[in-house]
Amino acid sequence: MIASGGNAGLAAAVAGRVLGVKCTVFLPMNVSTDTQQSLRKQGAEVVTIGEVYSETLAALRDAVKTDANG
Repeated sequence: MIASGGNAGLAAAVAGRVLGVKCTVFLPMNVSTDTQQSLRKQGAEVVTIGEVYSETLAALRDAVKTDANG
């Protein structure tokens, strides 16, 4: 899992696809549809949450705490 404004998430999604591992990218709600589609094309699960990046990061931290694989 990663919180991103786009570029780092795309890098993680590509790495996840190449390695065959699940990648979930948390994005602020203002990230473009094109960026979201690019992430999905790489096989990432996209979660849009938060008005600003700090809210997105907080949501990621909460998700990591409850992730059974973590």
